[in-house]
Amino acid sequence: MSNRDHSTVVQSVKDFLGTDEDLSPQELYEMLYRYRLKTHPDLFKETDEKSEAEDRFKTCYKHLDNLSEYMMKERMINPRDIVVYDKDFEIVQSKQELLKSERELERYKNEIQYLQLSCSNLSDKVKTLESEIKSLKSTKVTEKTQELVASYKPTVRNYRALGITFVLSALIAVSTQIEQLSGTVFKYSPLNKSLLNSIVFVIFLLVITLYLKRFIEHKKVDTFAKAVKSQGSINGFYEYLTENAKDKEFSEFEVYQYIELKFTPNNFIKKHFHSKIIKVNEEETYEILKEIFIYSLFVKNLITYAGSENLKQKFKIKNSNSLRFDELNLDFEF
Repeated sequence: MSNRDHSTVVQSVKDFLGTDEDLSPQELYEMLYRYRLKTHPDLFKETDEKSEAEDRFKTCYKHLDNLSEYMMKERMINPRDIVVYDKDFEIVQSKQELLKSERELERYKNEIQYLQLSCSNLSDKVKTLESEIKSLKSTKVTEKTQELVASYKPTVRNYRALGITFVLSALIAVSTQIEQLSGTVFKYSPLNKSLLNSIVFVIFLLVITLYLKRFIEHKKVDTFAKAVKSQGSINGFYEYLTENAKDKEFSEFEVYQYIELKFTPNNFIKKHFHSKIIKVNEEETYEILKEIFIYSLFVKNLITYAGSENLKQKFKIKNSNSLRFDELNLDFEF
């Protein structure tokens, strides 16, 4: 290395440290190393001071590297000085390795902070998506419930489907203006008055019976829809899985079987009445109740989707270490 190079490296370090002493490169290195420790950015709290310290710290690193490189080249150029300066040189090299490790550590710390920030942002996005999904599932529960109950609600459309809307209208007219209509009806009717009255009365009873049937169906299904979302139904399903030796995973078919078992009366007369007369114990009803029940478990964060098997969707119970669902916090309003 030329004298000019020597002068440039050594003088730049002296200028940085603010000294005019006649110091060897090893002494300058040691002085610069101690200065670096005294001006570490972590020792400053104020933003401006910390920023200035960071700039000095980086410059200090640069000068330490230059001095180390300079001493390495001097050692190769002047081999006779090896014995004299070998110990000092080894100390310098050890400190350089330490500085290298510190810089690597700082780089890893920055990468970790970046990853932590990224994870935090992703976590916020996941929470937002989970909240949106929960809201959608809650809406789905409400929609399914309304759909099921509405399908059994007595309406004029139901009567039209039965082909008797005109009869209902006629009966309303008869009930309000029977005296005015009776003369006209009997005048043009080929039937005698007694038979006509009997027919009208039977039709009237039929309409009332059909209306009452739809009303009972509506009330019964409304009761089913509310019951299937209750904590009692959830506990009952857990017991059903336990009794049938099921693990923490189950399929939608098990849910359907449980719904069918829960809402089908054991009493023969009631069972016949529900299935043959008012017809609320049907596959379509159980299918919608099954969907309401599964969505309800999702909304309460009790299950997760576990894939499919043999054309059946499967689900997994969360917090499977808990013995019962009612031990969890289930404060949720539908």
